[in-house]
Amino acid sequence: MLLASCAKVEMGGRAFSDIPLSFSSYSPRPVSRVDAGSFVSGTSLPDSCTFGVFAYFQEGTVGTGTPATWSASRTPNFLFDQKVEFFEGDYNYSSVRYWPANEENTISFWAYYPYSIYNTGNTGALKLYSNAACTAAYTKSSAGLPYAKYTVPSNPDNQYDLLFDSFSNKNKTYWNCTPTPGTVQFNFRHALSWVEFQIIEGTGAVINSMEVTDLYWSGVCTDVENRTWVNQADLDDFSVSNVTVNSSTICSMIMMPQTLESTATLTINYDITYESSDPGHPDPIVFAGNSGSVLLRAATLADGTTPAGITAWEPGHHYVYKIRAGFDRIEFEEVIVSADDWIVGASDISVPE
Repeated sequence: MLLASCAKVEMGGRAFSDIPLSFSSYSPRPVSRVDAGSFVSGTSLPDSCTFGVFAYFQEGTVGTGTPATWSASRTPNFLFDQKVEFFEGDYNYSSVRYWPANEENTISFWAYYPYSIYNTGNTGALKLYSNAACTAAYTKSSAGLPYAKYTVPSNPDNQYDLLFDSFSNKNKTYWNCTPTPGTVQFNFRHALSWVEFQIIEGTGAVINSMEVTDLYWSGVCTDVENRTWVNQADLDDFSVSNVTVNSSTICSMIMMPQTLESTATLTINYDITYESSDPGHPDPIVFAGNSGSVLLRAATLADGTTPAGITAWEPGHHYVYKIRAGFDRIEFEEVIVSADDWIVGASDISVPE
């Protein structure tokens, strides 16, 4: 593990070893922004990515053999939003911290990805607070894990795949780090929902614009360990004009997890083109300006059935709405929900050290 070296950091006279603290990760493959080429198979962090780390020092009674344990009163005084870069298989950060010299003093770790999404001035897309009401910023002296507030950018090109660590790294010393002593391995999980709207090939429809109404675009994660989102802002709308259909995908979005309101609606404006079979009139026939709407919660399929359970978008899940467009309406041909962490054929694997 290659780490950028710097001066050893001590805390209040406590004894530290000469063993540097190292990082690795265990995660689904994230994307920085939404586009058709970003959602690829694999479960590793992209090269040259950065993530932020918070570390909580927990002082025990030396000589007792009893390690200090996590409590909600701990503060991120050991590392606060420490930038860690994953580059060519190595995790680098500066200044390097060192492990406590005894087993009684422990450290707990929590992290998020990507690093660029948050800043300590709380002016980024991700904001961290020390209370659920989001009135007090999260600082080095704040107790417990942060409350996370996030607002989804309306432009899909600017939407981030936000990842939260599962907070499995509690009460760590050099000796009880696995699989490698001294190396903290983060388990990142998708904090938001991936939603796609696709048009069924062969219908002859070309999408002009799309609008999704009555969705929640912001929320507060009151439990970053379990990715629990509540206290969403007012309902709002989202629209895309001049939609480019790429591999039958109309639009792909990273969305706020939410219980879908009964009024949440997908509306599409489209043209339908048919090839003429009359040799005397070879030009295609275009029926322009069609439009249709469908309720997302009552997603009735083309066969008349309604899938059970598609009443909410859960964090780490992938939702695909396949749409068939006709002259007088649109309808869902199929609604697909993938397993947690939207990985096909795999769950999580370690990033090579």
